[in-house]
Amino acid sequence: MFLAHLPAGYLLARQLAKLRPERRALILTGCAASLLHMVLDSLTGGIAWLAPLSDLELRLVEVLARHGWWVWNFVLHWTMLIEVLILSAFAIALCRDLRRPSPGAGVAP
Repeated sequence: MFLAHLPAGYLLARQLAKLRPERRALILTGCAASLLHMVLDSLTGGIAWLAPLSDLELRLVEVLARHGWWVWNFVLHWTMLIEVLILSAFAIALCRDLRRPSPGAGVAP
């Protein structure tokens, strides 16, 4: 089991955000991204959501070994479309944000 796949660790990070208010946005954004990663891994990879209380890994779909290199089994699986949609939404939001003029742009000091 990967350390990054322990949900209890993100509860600790949330508490850390309370201790370091100047880093709160950064810590909570990292926690949200990590939890999204774990939710996506729960589709096919299996996450022990109750760790360290239980080693039971939960997954919604079993990815069958159909291709020689194990990575292709995940890349060519239908669940990869969900990740592609999330990345596409991020790319669209980033492009829109980069096109928007920053506050105070064009104002002489």
